[in-house]
Amino acid sequence: MYYLVKETMGRKRCIDINENDIYDNGQFYDCLKLLPFDESSVEYERSVQIRCINVPGRKTSVDVYKD
Repeated sequence: MYYLVKETMGRKRCIDINENDIYDNGQFYDCLKLLPFDESSVEYERSVQIRCINVPGRKTSVDVYKD
């Protein structure tokens, strides 16, 4: 599984989970979602720039993790 994780003020929030590595720059996601995520059982893959549908026009950096 792949996890899309946004960090805000030191807190990590999983905003999307997928079986495949579909995450790329410029995609749109709901950045207010909160999905189950156990950081101790995953490894960091990379960072990408996405756009939050809740804050139109702004890019934000998020991390992709995998298990």
